[in-house]
Amino acid sequence: MVRKASGVPKEKPPTPLIIAEHLPRDPADLYNHIDAGWTAMKADTTHFPAPPATAELDTAVTNLGAALKAGPNGAPTDTAAVKAAATAVRELWGLNARYAQKVLRALPVEQVPPILANVLLYASQKGKKAPKPPIQAKRATTSGSALVILLAVANRLTYTYEWSVDQVTWQSMTAGPTRVTIAGLLPGKLYWFRARAFLRNGTTTDPVGLVDLIVG
Repeated sequence: MVRKASGVPKEKPPTPLIIAEHLPRDPADLYNHIDAGWTAMKADTTHFPAPPATAELDTAVTNLGAALKAGPNGAPTDTAAVKAAATAVRELWGLNARYAQKVLRALPVEQVPPILANVLLYASQKGKKAPKPPIQAKRATTSGSALVILLAVANRLTYTYEWSVDQVTWQSMTAGPTRVTIAGLLPGKLYWFRARAFLRNGTTTDPVGLVDLIVG
């Protein structure tokens, strides 16, 4: 006798995490981005106890920073040095990104997003419609300003927007909308942005996302 299907759809196994790097093209932006992400990865020894290219990447990041300082005017020889240093940084960061992918695949799915955000890596959305991130930061029309956009948090009363140049000392402002312009920033400086929601029950959430932006 042929058995009939039960009508209950089988639960699909979760798609394995694939990490995307989304690295900036500009060498100065690349330096700031990887220097921050690499510093955070080295500090998170709980999740990343043994990155595969620690000494090499330390040296490559230092070399890129030195090349950028040595050739601010973009002479041909200086440009070649910056390009070579940037290539080395990209390749070595790729090794550590693949290491992070292997490590994070072993964790519960819900634990992964904040760890990725902390080290400036991303879950690849290739082949699927990407959800909007919890927080975005874009250059505003006015120099020295940034437009910060949040996904709405249920039952919130207000948001506290926070920004920092070192992720140690934070400045903040409180507002109701999910889109605010933060002024008084230094053009050309890398900032990190995050936000917290103050809820109707009187509690405040943990930071909603973390995003970086070089202010225009």
